[in-house]
Amino acid sequence: MTMYKLFDYQQQLVDQARQKLAHNDKGVMLISPAGSGKSVVIAEIARLTTEKGNRVLFMVHRKELIAQMTESFKQQDVDMSLCTLMTVRRAANRLKTLPKPSLIITDETHHSRAKSYRKVYDYYSDVPRLGFTASPWRMNHKGFTDIYDDYVEGPTVKWLIKHNHLAPFRYYSPVLTDFKSDKLKANSTGDFTESSIDEALGKTIFGDVYQKWQKYAEGQKTIIYCHSIEYSKSVADYFTKQGVKAVHVDSKTPSTERDQIMQDFKDGKILVLCNVDLISEGFNVPDCSCSLLLRPTKSLVIFIQQSMRCMRYVPSKTATILDMVGNAIRLGTIPNDDIDWDDYFHGKYEKKQVPGIVTCLYCSNVFFRKDANRYYATLTEPAEEGKEIEKDDIDEKLPEDYPPKKLEIFRHQRLLARVVECERCGNPVEIVLSLPSTQNNHKDKGEAEYQDINTQEGKKHWLAQLSTSHTRNITRIYDIFAARKELGIPNSSGKQVNNPLFSTFSVLMHKSSHHTIPEKKLHQLADHLEKDYAYVHSQYAWASNHWRFEDHDQLDLTTQLSKDFY
Repeated sequence: MTMYKLFDYQQQLVDQARQKLAHNDKGVMLISPAGSGKSVVIAEIARLTTEKGNRVLFMVHRKELIAQMTESFKQQDVDMSLCTLMTVRRAANRLKTLPKPSLIITDETHHSRAKSYRKVYDYYSDVPRLGFTASPWRMNHKGFTDIYDDYVEGPTVKWLIKHNHLAPFRYYSPVLTDFKSDKLKANSTGDFTESSIDEALGKTIFGDVYQKWQKYAEGQKTIIYCHSIEYSKSVADYFTKQGVKAVHVDSKTPSTERDQIMQDFKDGKILVLCNVDLISEGFNVPDCSCSLLLRPTKSLVIFIQQSMRCMRYVPSKTATILDMVGNAIRLGTIPNDDIDWDDYFHGKYEKKQVPGIVTCLYCSNVFFRKDANRYYATLTEPAEEGKEIEKDDIDEKLPEDYPPKKLEIFRHQRLLARVVECERCGNPVEIVLSLPSTQNNHKDKGEAEYQDINTQEGKKHWLAQLSTSHTRNITRIYDIFAARKELGIPNSSGKQVNNPLFSTFSVLMHKSSHHTIPEKKLHQLADHLEKDYAYVHSQYAWASNHWRFEDHDQLDLTTQLSKDFY
């Protein structure tokens, strides 16, 4: 049997882990994405350890993973006489009879805060340990620093896809028609209760599941993740009635029958495999190209393990992830997200703003807003913020150099939008309006009157409420001043505005109109604006083109702006 030849990134993980162990007492956590080949890294570390006559204790929470790792150890020529491979529960119950290891290796170590793991670690408190996981995340957000002194992080999912170690994917979220997410309730562990999921799914029309699978992934080898045995069996039965070879399997399926089902799935005799929390960690079927999510979850670990199960690399393969219960939107992530695990590892997690995940209304594609093509456009009629855009709502795209110098942006604000374009089908999927904050409305005069920007009084209200505290764009500052002047609203001096960039230009505008400020002086002023210097400097080219300076050596800013506004 040929030994595994480690990829460079896998060898780097082995080397970094050994270096870290030499400097830490309790051990090291190794973080590497699902499908990156952690079993190969584990087997190589075990081989190097036993090669020196040292003993290894390998632990994991499920017996199916023990069988898989045993095969990996044998293929890597690990001295099995110096290895103990056990589920953590068995190891915890046999501590007094087990030979003392020189190294403890734990796979899926995000589970290691459980009492059974701690019992083993406490018993062998002087033995170094390595823990492997794709996601060091716990529902209670407790860290792992009391178990591991440090961590080593492998390559990102994006890097693995780019270098042909994981398959690229398409993520679709055609949520079930009758899915009621408001019915979901959390249990004591933080995830959703089975009964609330039953209620949220209601009387699912399984034809809806089948039709969506048929639309996006027909013919693809598929794993379907369900929340209950009854539900999983119902899905499998419906697919079977449609002529698709589908089988249900769960932890209660007899082991011999379960092993045969798994083998038949690998061999292609079964096309769709329905399960309940069984095929998540460690299951490897490279030609499986579709993961279908029917289990709502708040667990990042479950989401990553299930959604990425179809992303094992095969040349020319593109995986399909069908999320019919909105897990991506709920968790604010998709598999190629660059998650910073440091806060999770150290237990310093704070709830952050959910990243900008967008679902296309036309093709159900899910993607990050920041990665999408965006443009400004006029709309055919006024729109409310958050309104679902339709193709007919777009009047025309604005030029790429928008906004021009004197665009009356606030007069037409409800007819103007930033549009996010679907990266798959190219349709406009979202309006982002830049309406000023509606806070601090004058309650005595009626909220509706003040929110109508098309009225003269409404314009004044919006502009009066407009905050420039976070404005870092010269064109926007110019438009604010222009609109205020048109409506007869005094422009404030820089001292009244809590923004370095805005303040600088406001102060300059209040200088004598006959005073010429050299470019060098402006840059000296900008140098005092905390971190905004680079931004001000980069905007100088724009300002030179739009504010007709008398020559290139002097920035006659106040003269030009005084003509425009005072």
